[in-house]
Amino acid sequence: MTIDESCGLDTVIEAYKWHQKRVKGLREETVRGYERLLRRFLRASLGDDPIDTRDLRPSSVIEFVNSMRSQFSAHSMKGVRMALRSFLSFLRMEGLSDRRLEATIFAAARRRLSTLPRCLTDEQLKRVRGNVSLYKARILSEGVSVAGHHEETNLADHTT
Repeated sequence: MTIDESCGLDTVIEAYKWHQKRVKGLREETVRGYERLLRRFLRASLGDDPIDTRDLRPSSVIEFVNSMRSQFSAHSMKGVRMALRSFLSFLRMEGLSDRRLEATIFAAARRRLSTLPRCLTDEQLKRVRGNVSLYKARILSEGVSVAGHHEETNLADHTT
């Protein structure tokens, strides 16, 4: 399927959908989800028909992704970024963009943000509380400044 430089939104979207289904093997449901998002992106970035995908700029990609953050969860934003990267790569492969616009979309971190367990056993909780108490006692006994106040308190006054 060939696309002219300046064509309608439907032509670009249909070519992309064909590519994703036939070449990439994506399911119809996935492609439909991408289509809705890409229509919003192209209209927001390029306006009414005819559109010229060579007019896409890194700033328009970044602005669109940032605007989606308030509408989607962090998990759903992974799908948004994936759809846009896929589409922008398609444009470059088809000669409809001279830029590597997909590089403007960062990949989400794949690691957990916390290494703490989701649930502590009673023994683990006791150890955490004990460590906090020891740390607090050390701070108080050394007279270390806490939140801008110099503590001159005796350790015996703070035992429970």
